[in-house]
Amino acid sequence: LANRILVPSEYIFKEVIKKGLSRKKINIFTPYMPIRDFLKIQTYPKKGRILFVGQISIMKGIHYFAEVCRILKRKNFHYEFIAAGKFFIDIKNPLLNGPRYLGHLPRQDLMKVYSTSDLFVLPSLSDSFPIAPIEAMSCGIPVILTTSCGSIVEDGKNGYLIKPGDSNILANKIIEIVENRSLRNKLGDNARLKVQDYKISDFYKNLDKALN
Repeated sequence: LANRILVPSEYIFKEVIKKGLSRKKINIFTPYMPIRDFLKIQTYPKKGRILFVGQISIMKGIHYFAEVCRILKRKNFHYEFIAAGKFFIDIKNPLLNGPRYLGHLPRQDLMKVYSTSDLFVLPSLSDSFPIAPIEAMSCGIPVILTTSCGSIVEDGKNGYLIKPGDSNILANKIIEIVENRSLRNKLGDNARLKVQDYKISDFYKNLDKALN
């Protein structure tokens, strides 16, 4: 019955079309992150500190995050995997062995975790448009997301996009970024610029364009 349907990403656009809705009624409209404090964070990334922020759930791909942690340890890459977020699954499950789980954190504490993180990873199986990757990019942290996830990441420019469910590819991408510091810094700088350049005025212009 709607005259216009706004979706947050190309991924959701394709999924909605699969439901039988007319593509003529659908517009992709990127959300805006109202909290800009992350852009002011002074960062001191610790090499190999890999961060996950979001629901600790299967849908967010936390089991792949944990599996990659174990894969890299077997390859003698002893990176520090940290996961912050509310638990929606028993973290004592063997599938989740490996990372350090911090639980849900107040925003100030979460900002401190971002400030020392080297790389952000969110291997979601299905996600509309998570805000955590934008927070990470605001801090100058490179981001690895899946193609089943709405994002403003440009593959190879400010992070990487990979297909969901492939732990080996994810592991290789993590090594590529962490072990190549010039690449890591370039991706991180581009990530911060991408978020910094997306202003509230752009948000309203895009909204007006989508609705008219």
